[in-house]
Amino acid sequence: MKPAKPLILSHALALFNAEGVSGVPMRKIANAAGISPGNLTYHFPSREALIVALHSQMLQTAQQLNAELKQGPMTLERLLESMRIGFRVVYAYRFFLVDLPLIMRTYPKLRQHFREVADIRKQMYVQAFQQAHAEGWMREEAYSGEYDELIDRIRIFSDFWVVSAEVYEDEDESSTISRHLRLFMNLLFPYLHAAGQAEFDRLRPSI
Repeated sequence: MKPAKPLILSHALALFNAEGVSGVPMRKIANAAGISPGNLTYHFPSREALIVALHSQMLQTAQQLNAELKQGPMTLERLLESMRIGFRVVYAYRFFLVDLPLIMRTYPKLRQHFREVADIRKQMYVQAFQQAHAEGWMREEAYSGEYDELIDRIRIFSDFWVVSAEVYEDEDESSTISRHLRLFMNLLFPYLHAAGQAEFDRLRPSI
């Protein structure tokens, strides 16, 4: 049997993904985990504490992916595979994006946590772009701050692609991830050298 905290988080994640944050009271999570409400609140005194713990789980996975990406040469193919895994991770925790405005309004303390994570994500992209430029397949900035603005667009896309998929599409998980991964990679295309664009064309059918 799983230790209590991982078991609770696993059931909370499944319920939040299926029913949304507002539709899942703490008692329902306790019932799903097969524990008493008191035992649940011993480990997680509030729904906010559960959400913070789940967000930390997702962040740790993202940081591990970034560490793996920095090992060895940065290629477009390696970036693509890393992003594919990253999209799967985000989809596994998709309630965050579906309920993001609700979470921000209901738990204002989480706003700072999300902003700190956004700063970490930004640094991950900065490092990836610097390495890609050093490897010779991503061009320099055409004007000061161009890549900062690209990262802002990536953040907006990353925060809302799951919502768009839920509203406009009826595809399975694999098709949804592939579609939005392809759209994400399209954001990078104008910033690639000719060799990078040729590599992108080669890789595109596999996305």
